[in-house]
Amino acid sequence: MNFPIKLLSLLSLLAIANGCAFIPAPLLYMNNIKTVYDTVSFINDSPTSNDIVLSSLTGMNCRVSNVIDDLDVCSEKSSTEKMQDYVNQDYESDEVFQKLASIDTDIIW
Repeated sequence: MNFPIKLLSLLSLLAIANGCAFIPAPLLYMNNIKTVYDTVSFINDSPTSNDIVLSSLTGMNCRVSNVIDDLDVCSEKSSTEKMQDYVNQDYESDEVFQKLASIDTDIIW
């Protein structure tokens, strides 16, 4: 065997033997940042990153922390939330609408 193949084989074996301990430094930092974000979100009773991803995939309101209270993880969105999602998807990139929407008109959704 030539040297590059031996080196690649050795590195692959090392990565398999160490499991997750062989994660590159940038990924470790990203994991720590995600953990801090999720902890702060959980303490403030707002959706964690897992809740956001799961909700966007299912189209429902999902809270992983509902498992603690023995509730369903995902629940159907209310008609008001569905309407807000519909309006937001059409006008999210429209700057004029964003300026008008930022004016407080005392309308409660």
